[in-house]
Amino acid sequence: GIADKAVTMMAKNFKSDPENIHAFLSPAIGPCHYEVDEPFYDLMMNKWPPAGEFFRQLKDLWSFDLIAANQRQLANAGVAADKIETSGICTACSNEIFFSHRAEDGITGRFAMIVMMDAP
Repeated sequence: GIADKAVTMMAKNFKSDPENIHAFLSPAIGPCHYEVDEPFYDLMMNKWPPAGEFFRQLKDLWSFDLIAANQRQLANAGVAADKIETSGICTACSNEIFFSHRAEDGITGRFAMIVMMDAP
């Protein structure tokens, strides 16, 4: 729920209009590698029922599309779909240039994040 909370806080604290917010979702683990277990599935379904759209059942696990789920949260918070962009990069597929906790068995690093507000 971080994407939704960020938009809500920007609207509350800075009087931002969600329709004017531009969002970019950085490289992240893609559904091709983000396998989760039944407890995670149950937790997400209980906390956010629309999450069901972002799961695909595998043999004993589930695949979760984290990027699409965040896009939905931003859209539900009022950010226009044409103002939500993604990198299209799965960190596990590209772990030679990005850290991936799952692809590298717990070896991690950090990413930088840039947030900018443009004054009217």
